[in-house]
Amino acid sequence: MRILAIDPSKTSCGWACFSEKDERPAYGTWVLGSEYTNIGKLGMNVHQNIVDLHRLGEITHIFYEDAFIVALKSQSNSFVWLEQISSIEAHIQSVAEALGVRQIRKVPLNTWRSHFVGSGEVSRTKRAVKLKAEAANKKMSASDALKQIVMERAKQLGFNPKNIDESDALGILDYACDWHGITPPWRRDNVLLPALGAP
Repeated sequence: MRILAIDPSKTSCGWACFSEKDERPAYGTWVLGSEYTNIGKLGMNVHQNIVDLHRLGEITHIFYEDAFIVALKSQSNSFVWLEQISSIEAHIQSVAEALGVRQIRKVPLNTWRSHFVGSGEVSRTKRAVKLKAEAANKKMSASDALKQIVMERAKQLGFNPKNIDESDALGILDYACDWHGITPPWRRDNVLLPALGAP
């Protein structure tokens, strides 16, 4: 079994890949283009990156974040953004089918994030951001705060993600392993994790 986890966005994708024979996952960021790159080129870049990883070792399972639902919940996203994200998701699915990937699973953001950092931590962070925003009488993003919590958890588990895309992909991969009943090395070696946000 070799799992590929993907955190899709319109200009880049975080990815993380792991098989039970590996001590650590491989992970990184695919740069797909810029805000001006056309949909066909974005899709072609997603396709090529997945094929390149597959050549290094057969990918049997793909888990990726349901970015379309996230986009729908954000009022700042334009129709073009939604079109790009749905195209990227479609390319992930089509190349997976072409390569004979056994399982393609779309994962809601809250599902993998609650698994990775704990549902209590997600709720606590959202409440804290809301209280700080009210106290300061200005808007603060709970989403940005949660992204930092995910990055912190990834570092606690021994990873060194260069950006949020990579830490999100590692979170999705961790969820995928758990979904398949796999306890990966990074979880075996970190049974007791310190509280997030601790100094």
